[in-house]
Amino acid sequence: MSLARLAIFCILGLALFSLAFTLAAKRGLWPQLPPGALHDTDLWAGLAGGVVILFLLLKPRRSR
Repeated sequence: MSLARLAIFCILGLALFSLAFTLAAKRGLWPQLPPGALHDTDLWAGLAGGVVILFLLLKPRRSR
């Protein structure tokens, strides 16, 4: 499986999960967290994602 195809499948999977989560939350089928339960979690996840992307961009390419 090519990397592009894998990326497309991952994006589609994330989109389907997001849609299912949104619909379940709107109908009250998903448990609600108390306010502030995930305080600044998005910042740490974004930092980790940014570090991974930076590593992948700076990694030297191997010739095939």
